[in-house]
Amino acid sequence: MFDAAMSKVVGDAAPATPAVVRPVTVEELERLVSPPPAATVHDVSAAIDEAAALQERINALEGLQLVAVEKARRAAMRCQADLLDEAHPELARAGAARRRELAERAFASDLAVALHLGEHRASHLVDTARILAVDGRTTF
Repeated sequence: MFDAAMSKVVGDAAPATPAVVRPVTVEELERLVSPPPAATVHDVSAAIDEAAALQERINALEGLQLVAVEKARRAAMRCQADLLDEAHPELARAGAARRRELAERAFASDLAVALHLGEHRASHLVDTARILAVDGRTTF
């Protein structure tokens, strides 16, 4: 069953303001993972349903993360000159397309640091967000 303590951990926040997930302590973990002494198939089913409900929330939060990433990407592209070191010699020779590419890479790098991801994973997240925001409109 979905434990009331887990409800507080994950929360029922509105999509615009996702709940902050707090870490589970070691003491709570044992209580949360322990089935009833006389576990039944119903308990197994309830635990699977709980895992599925949590996955739905995770999926929704990942969707909201992609929205935030795309919003940040669009903002970054509007102020791309601020993301670049104008004093760098390579930048002085760069055309508009190269400057945009460098700004996108700087943005992905900043995102990687903020999300504790590798740059490749952060770039993939940015690409996914952009694709869903642009191509997703035709799918919905």
